[in-house]
Amino acid sequence: LGIALVCGVLAGLYPAFVLSAFEPVTVMKGQVSRGAKSGRLRSVLVVAQFAVSVTLLIGTAVVYQQLQHMQSSRLGFQGDQVVTVPVISDAARGAVNTFLQTLLAHPGIEEVAAADFLPGRTANTTSFRPVDAPPEDVYVLAAGRVSHDYLETLGVALVAGRTFDPAQPTDSTGAMLLNEAAVSEFGWTVEEALGRQVGQIELDALVVRTVVGVVEDFHFESLHTRIRPLALDLDAYAARHVAVQVRPDDLPATLAHLETAWTAFEPGYPYSSVFLDEDFQRFYAQERRLGQVFLAFTLLAVFVACLGLFGLASFLAQQRTKEIGVRKVLGASVPSLVQLLAGEFTRLVVIAALLAMPVAYLLMRQWLQRFAYATPMPWWAFVGAGLAALLVAALTVSYQSIRTATTDPVKALRYE
Repeated sequence: LGIALVCGVLAGLYPAFVLSAFEPVTVMKGQVSRGAKSGRLRSVLVVAQFAVSVTLLIGTAVVYQQLQHMQSSRLGFQGDQVVTVPVISDAARGAVNTFLQTLLAHPGIEEVAAADFLPGRTANTTSFRPVDAPPEDVYVLAAGRVSHDYLETLGVALVAGRTFDPAQPTDSTGAMLLNEAAVSEFGWTVEEALGRQVGQIELDALVVRTVVGVVEDFHFESLHTRIRPLALDLDAYAARHVAVQVRPDDLPATLAHLETAWTAFEPGYPYSSVFLDEDFQRFYAQERRLGQVFLAFTLLAVFVACLGLFGLASFLAQQRTKEIGVRKVLGASVPSLVQLLAGEFTRLVVIAALLAMPVAYLLMRQWLQRFAYATPMPWWAFVGAGLAALLVAALTVSYQSIRTATTDPVKALRYE
């Protein structure tokens, strides 16, 4: 309310002071001069309005381009056919393997797994140290505890070695999987990592496991950050989530069966489930809101700029009515007169676009630095914003310019 009041007062002060400075006799004779200063001020205002509009147009395009890039990037796991449900009670965690086998009996379910973290969920961090490294070589890695078939359920690729094997009972206490980022963090190659022993520091004790496989880097966090080193060990009873890979055919029946099985598994809690890829999109809610805000302010800025430009075009056309009449009598064509009237505004919009583009580039480059995986700055956003501003300006002034250019020259010459 305060801003609206101040803007209204300031907007009214300028014409009030200008009009009060006119000499009454001069005004009555129709000899009021526009002056060079008022012309410069009008030009500055037009340039400023369209510079803001072009900047917002470019910003909107970059935000939506980055959002599209994040949503369409390869994440390294399969999420569109994976449904996740929570494991809440301690009793359910103790019986999670039985629950997994119950789910697998349904023909609409391909793979199942339990884990204490999934992509899109916060991963715990733990300190690790290679057994053959000095005691001070401690690395902080994201850590997850998973069941058998975790990689198969999520569709995560295995780069080298093997995954957890039900035929190997010692895997639950002595095996570990690392992602490529963790192998690189330890300074190993993928081949060197297999068979190496890594100690997990737990309460000043070193729990040693052997690296049996290396998985491909996959995005378990958003594209705001680079893929962190990750270590996985086998422990289904630490599960907080169950991941279910479902077949696309007869999906409603499969989901209904999943709800029925879960209700029997966790009878004291309400059922909730979500597809993994939909859950992962929560990371980008802020960018979606930002895109909507940019779009709203862009439309508002362009609308306000067009209102100002239309009013200014009407004012200048009225000021030049007699000139237009003389030009028409001397043989000037309508297209040449329209070009005469609209040419000045075209030049101002071009200047606004040229001023806005470097500013928009610097602002959006700084915004894109928030993302570890950013889209290249789209060149078409700059060209498109400039052309859009020119098109909007041309449509805004063309009506008034054509109307003035087609005026009867006799009436124009009698104008004063």
